[in-house]
Amino acid sequence: EDDAILVLRELRRGGYDTTFKRVDTARDMAAALDEQEWDIILSDYSMPNFSMPAALTMLKEKGLDIPFIVVSGAIGEEAAVAAMRDGARDYVMKNNLARLAPVVERELHEVESRRERERIGQALRDTEVHYSTLVANLSDAVFVFKNGVIAWCNDRVEEIYGYEKEELLGKQASFFYPSDINPQEYTKNISTTLQESGVFRGTNRAQKKDGSFADIEYSISQIPGKDPIELIAIARDITERKTAEDALRQSEEYYRSLIENAQDVTVVVNPDGSMRYESPSFERVLGFSSTEQVINNPFQLVHPDDLDYVSQTFAQLIQNPGATAHAEIRVKNKDNLWRIIEIVGKNLIDNPAVAGIVANFRDITERKQVQEALIESEESLRAMIDNAPDSIAVYDLNGVVLHTNKKSEELIGLSRDKIIGKSMFELGVIPQDSVKRTKKSMKQDGKNVERQPFEFDLLKRDGSRITVEATTIAAKKGGKVEIICISRDVTERKRLEEERRRMEQQLQIAGRLAAVGELAAGIAHELNNPLAAIQAFAQFLAEKDEVDRTIKNDVDTIYREAQRATRITGNLLRFARRSRPEKTLISINETLEKSLELHAYRMKVNNIEVRTELDSSIPMTMADADQMHQVFINLITNAEQAMTEAGGGGGLTIKTQTAGQSIQIVFEDTGPGISGDNLKCIFDPFFTTKEVGKGTGLGLSICYGIIQEHGGQMSAKNNPDKGATFVIEIPIVPEGQQLPEKADSGGIEHTYDSPGIKN
Repeated sequence: EDDAILVLRELRRGGYDTTFKRVDTARDMAAALDEQEWDIILSDYSMPNFSMPAALTMLKEKGLDIPFIVVSGAIGEEAAVAAMRDGARDYVMKNNLARLAPVVERELHEVESRRERERIGQALRDTEVHYSTLVANLSDAVFVFKNGVIAWCNDRVEEIYGYEKEELLGKQASFFYPSDINPQEYTKNISTTLQESGVFRGTNRAQKKDGSFADIEYSISQIPGKDPIELIAIARDITERKTAEDALRQSEEYYRSLIENAQDVTVVVNPDGSMRYESPSFERVLGFSSTEQVINNPFQLVHPDDLDYVSQTFAQLIQNPGATAHAEIRVKNKDNLWRIIEIVGKNLIDNPAVAGIVANFRDITERKQVQEALIESEESLRAMIDNAPDSIAVYDLNGVVLHTNKKSEELIGLSRDKIIGKSMFELGVIPQDSVKRTKKSMKQDGKNVERQPFEFDLLKRDGSRITVEATTIAAKKGGKVEIICISRDVTERKRLEEERRRMEQQLQIAGRLAAVGELAAGIAHELNNPLAAIQAFAQFLAEKDEVDRTIKNDVDTIYREAQRATRITGNLLRFARRSRPEKTLISINETLEKSLELHAYRMKVNNIEVRTELDSSIPMTMADADQMHQVFINLITNAEQAMTEAGGGGGLTIKTQTAGQSIQIVFEDTGPGISGDNLKCIFDPFFTTKEVGKGTGLGLSICYGIIQEHGGQMSAKNNPDKGATFVIEIPIVPEGQQLPEKADSGGIEHTYDSPGIKN
């Protein structure tokens, strides 16, 4: 570092303002060289982790032209010579640093000179490559003659003459002379012309290698500064041009014939407004012959109201060579009738062959009359379409909107200028679930476009979704198939129809429920009498002392089950009459265990494993024990039947836990699960998947209603792997507290609500 400070001080003394970086490892030097461009490198010979030879090698590997000077106090003469041989520009001893600034100045000057020479040399090389490439790739054949012999030629000679370059090198110039001339006289003529004008030009008909002939246009000139004299010849095949010139002459005759026999009129007007030429059709269209005086001043035929416009247009056209003007004007024919003509004029005054205004015109009177009638018809039709009560839109087969009426703007919620030219799919008005059907109605051949009305959903710009009824018709226009779509908003109609169907369904269910209610009430009343007798006799038997204790236990079971049957008939009566549950403080876990006891035998027979995870800490709650017993029995029975019908075996897991202010009861089976469609209406009255005679479809509906009456919720879902799960949540109601009662309004409200239908 001290040496570096001394070196920098010497450079500053020499007048240099330095930006420097000191490095002492190979990695640091590589990073510094990549970091920026440097003017000079000063290097010690030996360093602890680096060396001058290594630094010089790195500089050469990177291909950088930076002067490299060794500054050392211990470098010997042999090492210095080796360093110079390897690319170092000079070396300075540390005890003679006063020499450093002059050495740096010299090397900076030399590197700049060296780089300038390199730039000049590269520029010369680039110029030589540039011009040699140009010559080699010219579309003309190029020859260089030395002493009358071909010394060089480009690749184009093969295409023009059919000979490869190697075949032509060394041949005499006379090889290309025409066969019908004297070579000596021709050579003399070339030499004389070159001396007089410097360039000899000519054309001849040369025979190619394959025996065919080509028309050749060529020029010969002397290459300056060459001794002996060198000539360069450039030859061009003009066979096609000659053919084109012949064709042009024939074309001129052809087009002259066309103009003279054309239905349109062609005239040439002089700058002063007089007519120099008129085609024969002039007399046929306007009735005037070429000998009549009107030809000298055709402007007198123009309608007075159009005369100023015609005069101004003609004056502007005169002032702009090459310009073109279009106009529709009224002119008078020989019968003094006004005719509408369509005229196109072009300024060809600068064209010596024309030197005037060329105008073509035709009589379009009848066409204009038809167009005006068509415009009136279109305006009338457009007014009818714009004021139509339905949306009318025209699309191409890619769904791009071509035309719409006002009703379409109302239907979509966008102005017409934001609709036309956009694809209906780009506008985002077609929901994803309707795109496939909409595209289906646009078959590329246009033959399968639906004519019968179909419905699809439409998204309005305000985000609302409406139902649209549409009719599409394929129509051909200009060879292309377009689709006319007539549509109307049927959302309200669909809503009313759905409401009507829902009400009809509710009325049907209400009727069925009323009939079932009457039947259930009758059956319940009929069953109550024998059930009462069973309970009485069971109680009577239980009180007899002579009856065995085991038999008494069986009689107690008969008595309890008869009581439960009585409560079930009471449920049927309540189902018919909408009676209120009788709530007492009960244990949900205890009620579940009693329900499972009744199914223990069936579960064991059907190889179904029952697992319970009952939270012993859940509190007691106010509920109707019989109704909860009925709900649990129904869910256990359904799970058992589902797993049995699926092949038997499986598992049923029943869990209880506290969830906030509610008790949650979960029934999870490993049965076949519930299909998506059935899951939506699983709690609807009379919905069942069982065969006729094996289910009424009331079980889950009644269970759902019971849970609702307790202020709770009931839901069903499929398990991710297998089976279904029913979840019941009922609120924790302490003793003495009552849940708000639902209003009993009579009629159809007497049935329970279910997720699928609001009854």
